[in-house]
Amino acid sequence: MDGVILVAPRSNSRLLPLLQGEDLPMVVIDGDPDLCDNIFVIDNETSVKRAIRHLHSLGHRKIGHIAGPQDLFAARIRKDAFFKEMQELNLPIEFKWIQVGSFDVPTGEEAMSRILRSDELPTAIFCANDEMAFGAINVIRAKGLRIPADISIVGFDDVPLAAFANPSLTTIKQPVDEIARAAASALFAYIEDREPIRSLTFPGSLVQRKSSGPVHQ
Repeated sequence: MDGVILVAPRSNSRLLPLLQGEDLPMVVIDGDPDLCDNIFVIDNETSVKRAIRHLHSLGHRKIGHIAGPQDLFAARIRKDAFFKEMQELNLPIEFKWIQVGSFDVPTGEEAMSRILRSDELPTAIFCANDEMAFGAINVIRAKGLRIPADISIVGFDDVPLAAFANPSLTTIKQPVDEIARAAASALFAYIEDREPIRSLTFPGSLVQRKSSGPVHQ
């Protein structure tokens, strides 16, 4: 191999130290800066802040979170950013409204089911990725609740299906193509011309659709 592009290594990954020990040119997409160099990643913290501020601007004060697997850097930093922003806005953090999934639809459904068993419900849920948001939507609708009239949902990533969900999903758009091109270009430039690789952070943007709306008193 002339070089490696490694995507979202887990904290306990045996592959990352193995590749680092091989002294291969390598770039990492969505990696933990404490574990690796040459990282190309979305600005998770600012993106989460944008999502929570969006819900806050709609009048939501009871906001829950479905986090991703905590052995992934993106999931950890999005959860930490959620807590930080809730504290910045002086909003109550209810741990019964905070659940952990595995970045897929079934665990999004399971997490939302647990939240709906609470004696008091949140008016909005921020999901750490779109797949878990789809799962949350499935459960909310199956329970006869309305989105966004009863519970607003915001996801993260803006996968192609987000625009076609029912209702269409408000989410943070991750510039996946731009991140991938930049990482590949930097790796090729290093292999061919020994140009130094510099880590880059990319902004996320809020895509507002029909799954989020004003809080109903």
